[in-house]
Amino acid sequence: MNDLVKNSLLVIAISARPYAIAAKRFGFRVFVIDGFADMETIQAATQTYVCPFDERGFIATKLRALLKKIDLTFFAGCIFGSGFEAQPQLLEEINKFLPVIGNSASVVAQAKNPEYFFSTLIGLRIPYPNIFNHIPKDLSGKEYLLKSCGGSGGQHIQYAVKYPEENSAFQQGDYYQTLIQGQSISVLFLATKSNKINVNQPHYNTSLIGFNAQWVDGTPTQPFRFGGAASGVALSHNIKNALFEIVKKITEALGLVGLNSLDVILQDERVYVLEVNPRLSATFDLYAKDWLEHFNLDLMALHIQAGLGETIATDQQKKLNDAHLQALQTPAKYSNAMAIVYAKEDLLFYEDFKWPDWTQDRPLINQLNVNGLLQNRSVRKIPNKLAVKVLKGCPVCTVFTKKSTDNSTEKNNTLLALKDLNRKIKRLTHCFNKMPV
Repeated sequence: MNDLVKNSLLVIAISARPYAIAAKRFGFRVFVIDGFADMETIQAATQTYVCPFDERGFIATKLRALLKKIDLTFFAGCIFGSGFEAQPQLLEEINKFLPVIGNSASVVAQAKNPEYFFSTLIGLRIPYPNIFNHIPKDLSGKEYLLKSCGGSGGQHIQYAVKYPEENSAFQQGDYYQTLIQGQSISVLFLATKSNKINVNQPHYNTSLIGFNAQWVDGTPTQPFRFGGAASGVALSHNIKNALFEIVKKITEALGLVGLNSLDVILQDERVYVLEVNPRLSATFDLYAKDWLEHFNLDLMALHIQAGLGETIATDQQKKLNDAHLQALQTPAKYSNAMAIVYAKEDLLFYEDFKWPDWTQDRPLINQLNVNGLLQNRSVRKIPNKLAVKVLKGCPVCTVFTKKSTDNSTEKNNTLLALKDLNRKIKRLTHCFNKMPV
């Protein structure tokens, strides 16, 4: 960072915990605006502000009001995750008072505009599931999806139905898309931009961070709700190279910078692009700690440097190149995996509840250092103790695991990690079942 006096950083995301922890580790005083005010977020942040949100992101009026409460004098900038996809103009508003680190509001708008994004893919000759702005005539069963422009977390995706009046949720910017069955994969990557060679024609460099499996934890009303992700997914060299080429093309076409992620479907060794997330994403959590340990690289530092247009130091760039080649050419030796645990009914957590150390994003009961009211949790005073109530359908916590096949008969890192996640979730939900509400 060029201005060492400005040692505070604003982190805004629906769930900001991994970014807040990483920013604090990088040396910032962290101020957070998010939707959950989880235990670990509050521990990492100097101050936490809660902003309500819906399936299209933060409630704009509430976010603006919160920003007015913060003295931004000594802030180096603002990093962001989910919450802005449907309303990127909010990033432009923030940028008037504080440098937004990462992709600009215009880049986010183009990336999340279906017409612009999929037209770009056509020009790049990149396959994607067909999209429509009307109900296809041959619509039957669950062959098509209804998606909201700028949605995130899968909660904006529904199965399309045959009769227009039953698609009452359709709004301007929404679209229909062919449902393709296959393996859901995400690619986490870092994009940097340089104007040294030609000011009028920037050069973009793309580095792979990792390939991830991801899955849904759906409900009847939210069939594609995000369930979790696992790093180290086994892919053929051809698929890895194809994904890297796609990432490079999209980066250059959209002008992406910083950490981004790409969501695709693999079907019979063919890649179909679903969307690009021009922001910090959930899979950041799978790599941040390991990259420090194995490559001595701080992903948050790289994101901030790239987002500000700063040149990455030569020694760091060499390490980044080595890590990129390892992701591209070498099978992963282990898998980091995470799964969100949702409340299947209203749950009440007392202040003495013992959380396993493999959980994060835990609800905090004593929220003295939090500004704002939570819309999905509420603190209740029980005789002689406090408790927090998590409403049915809302996230309770995130479960983590790290698994290697070195000492196992299972030869697939990701499957081994998934099995351990399921085991831990069962243990945790067994404790939930014993809790009175």
